[in-house]
Amino acid sequence: ILGRSGNHAASVLQRCERLVVDRSDPATGVVRLGDMMFDIVAPGGGKAKQPGAGTSRYRAVLFKALADWLSVAPCCLCRDELKNAEGAATGGVATWNAVQVEGEAFVVDVMFEPGALYEDGSGKAEEYLRRLKEECAGGTSAADDFGGRRSAAAAPSLQQNLGGRMLRPSWHVEPWEIEFDRRDRAGRGGFGEVFQGSWAGQQIAVKEVRDASPTDSDVCDFVLEISLLSRLSHPN
Repeated sequence: ILGRSGNHAASVLQRCERLVVDRSDPATGVVRLGDMMFDIVAPGGGKAKQPGAGTSRYRAVLFKALADWLSVAPCCLCRDELKNAEGAATGGVATWNAVQVEGEAFVVDVMFEPGALYEDGSGKAEEYLRRLKEECAGGTSAADDFGGRRSAAAAPSLQQNLGGRMLRPSWHVEPWEIEFDRRDRAGRGGFGEVFQGSWAGQQIAVKEVRDASPTDSDVCDFVLEISLLSRLSHPN
């Protein structure tokens, strides 16, 4: 739901503006969050879809709604007025999430690596807030961050020079903890390939998705698949 990935990210701001107009209730002007975030199937069915889009504000509100509904962690939305170098207010507003996990404060990434938690006050958290303020102030375009050459450095979590502890789901494994050889392929399908490998001394299967431009729904489906498989315990 929170993902914005691949080539779809370059036009997220323009698509967001268009969806606000197309999906608003004519009488009230209200837009449902689901209509902003999910891919919209074209009238009459078929495969054509209008990709969903949402800025940081939509994503922050949606994250809080989900966190409250699932009782994941106490969650509050924070707003901070932007200021210029002299300390005068600019009139812009930056939005982000703050959560308390076991008594510790974290900032939730809702834009660059959706769902990642950055330790409050850490280098990763400060970098995330800085970039989010730039985007809210119009200083950085989505095309520059996600569709251009700087996309590899889009997520603060990927910048190893930044300090800070990051919480991960119980099933998350860092890529460098896995050992496998692509010559040891166990199978191939339309969605990806499966290889034999090892992790923490255990023999494992490594599934690698082969999609250069996944949609937000594709990302969400894959995360849900991982979450479900992580609950499976079977000899095979």
